[in-house]
Amino acid sequence: MMTRDRRVGYRNGKFLARDVMMSTFVSRRLIVTSVAALAVLLSACGGAASAPQSNAQKANVLLNAGLAAHQAGRTAEAATDYSKAIALEPQNKWAHYNLGLIEQNNGQFAAAEADYRAVVTTDPNFIGALYNLAILRTASAPAEAADLYRRAIAVAPNMGSAHLNLGFLLIGMGQKAQGQAELDKAVSIEPTLAQRIPKPAVASAKK
Repeated sequence: MMTRDRRVGYRNGKFLARDVMMSTFVSRRLIVTSVAALAVLLSACGGAASAPQSNAQKANVLLNAGLAAHQAGRTAEAATDYSKAIALEPQNKWAHYNLGLIEQNNGQFAAAEADYRAVVTTDPNFIGALYNLAILRTASAPAEAADLYRRAIAVAPNMGSAHLNLGFLLIGMGQKAQGQAELDKAVSIEPTLAQRIPKPAVASAKK
């Protein structure tokens, strides 16, 4: 049986096809973004505790709280914080993305899809959302999933797991030559991915 990556991860500047890296991608990327944003906001307020906060500022506070809970494994609490952040700032892509990860892990696929779509509406090049949305759309809309993988690859051409999944998808759609080309590309980028490809395809990929 052909297996497909279930999530996207990130470490040391490289995307990885491993479930266990998903939360690391979220935490490391968001710590930098949210803390920096909060520092700018506090500076703009002059550090005055009595200054009224904008909805964006309140959303960032909730985002940080959600991130802390998410990292600690308190996903229900994190989901609540992310949802509150989204209510205050509907275009907050980080809150949508993190909430989507929790929903996807919990099998709430329709909700996760809605959050990932909100992310790519705000940021069309958000690779994690494109990749995970492609996974969710594979069964019901393979052509759309293939397009999403191609969009992710356009942003990150050396993302081996996206080439791998796209290759499996295209072969399943009857586009064997194009699919094999994607598998070959995946293996050329990340040779260990050959272990996830059935032997006949591996033989071709190694040529």
